[in-house]
Amino acid sequence: MPVRSAQRARAVDRSPARRDGATQRTARPKLRVVDHRRIKQAARRRRVGLWIASALAIGMFVSALAQAELVRGQQDLNQMRVQVAENRTERARLEREIVMASAPHVVVDRARALGMVRATEPQYFPAVRAVEG
Repeated sequence: MPVRSAQRARAVDRSPARRDGATQRTARPKLRVVDHRRIKQAARRRRVGLWIASALAIGMFVSALAQAELVRGQQDLNQMRVQVAENRTERARLEREIVMASAPHVVVDRARALGMVRATEPQYFPAVRAVEG
């Protein structure tokens, strides 16, 4: 009788979906040993890696902001240099005009254009108090 029960078990195990007649073996669950220490170490490594990656990303962002500030500051500095050069050129032009306008012959010509005449006897007035130098 035990032989028949084994044959019946095989017959019951046959899958109706399979037509080749092969017996379907019951699938055994895949078991494995879980090492909690390794799982915790892996989680810790992931956290440390995430912190390092975050620190690097934040560092790169801060570096990019600092670089942008430096570029903006350099542009402002270049603009000021151009403005200083323009102001120096303008000052040199104005100084030349002052020198040319204060030349003796230019002063005499302007006085004549205004209708002034040359004094025959210049008069000098004494200073009320001594001029300190």
